[in-house]
Amino acid sequence: LAFLRDSVVLKINALTGNRAGVNFAPRRAWDSVLRRRGNIEKAQAVFGYRAQATIDDGLQRTYTWLKQNAADA
Repeated sequence: LAFLRDSVVLKINALTGNRAGVNFAPRRAWDSVLRRRGNIEKAQAVFGYRAQATIDDGLQRTYTWLKQNAADA
């Protein structure tokens, strides 16, 4: 649902083996939000949600699933 730390862009880049790299461009005038972070407190309170995977494990499992199933999409 969400991750309470900063973005995982560099982790995704490394996981996928993206050799193009990541270009952190200067912020545009309309982009005033410095950081975006999800919050799972409502899901915890309403649904009893508890994360069952670490962010690293979840990214790896998602990437593996996408590689295996992308041809089916």
